[in-house]
Amino acid sequence: SLSEHVQSVAQVDMVTGLPGTSETIDGNEENRCAICLGDMKCSSASELVNFPCEGHHQFHRRCLVIAFRKNQHKCPMCRQACNPNQIAQLGLGGMEMATLNHSSSVRSAAFSPDGLRVVTVCPKTAQVWDAGSGKAMATLENSTRVRSAAFSPDGVRVVTASFKTALVWDASSGKVLERLKHSDLVGSAAFSPD
Repeated sequence: SLSEHVQSVAQVDMVTGLPGTSETIDGNEENRCAICLGDMKCSSASELVNFPCEGHHQFHRRCLVIAFRKNQHKCPMCRQACNPNQIAQLGLGGMEMATLNHSSSVRSAAFSPDGLRVVTVCPKTAQVWDAGSGKAMATLENSTRVRSAAFSPDGVRVVTASFKTALVWDASSGKVLERLKHSDLVGSAAFSPD
C-alpha cells in the first residue's frame, strides 16, 4: 500500500541520513520536508510524494508542485533529473512542464520513448523539443502537409507522414535519412518495435 511504501522510504532515508529528509534534533530523529522543513510525521500518506531520484527524497505534495515551477524535472534536493514519464507518475496532476511555442496550429504531439523529448506536428513541419525546457531541438521541414510524426523505439529517428511520402529523419540534426514514396496519401507512419 502507499502508506507502507511511504513508511519504508522514510525508514531508508533515516538510515542513509540524507540531508533534508531526516535530522537529529536534541537526540530525536525527525523526518522533515526538504522544501518547507515541515514535519512529515503529521502528514497523511496522500500529502507526501517520494521523488523518483536515487535518494528517494520525500516532500509534501504542495511543496513539490511549487518547486517544479522553477526546477522543471529535477529533484529539489539532489538535483537529479528524472524523465517526464516518471514525474507524471507522481500524480501531481495538470502540472505544466514546459510551453512549446508554435507559429501555427499543432495537429498532434508524441513523446520520445525516454520521455525527454516531444515531437509536434504543424501544417508543413514537425518539430522536436526538449520536454523539460521547451527548447526547440530540430525542425523537420516538409514541402507538403505533415499528417503525423513518431519517434523510433530508440528515440534516434522520427518518421513523418505526408501526402505521398513517409520521411525518416535524424531526431537530433533534423536531416532526412530516407524517403519512402507511396502511390496514395500517407495518413500516418510508425516504426516497428524492432
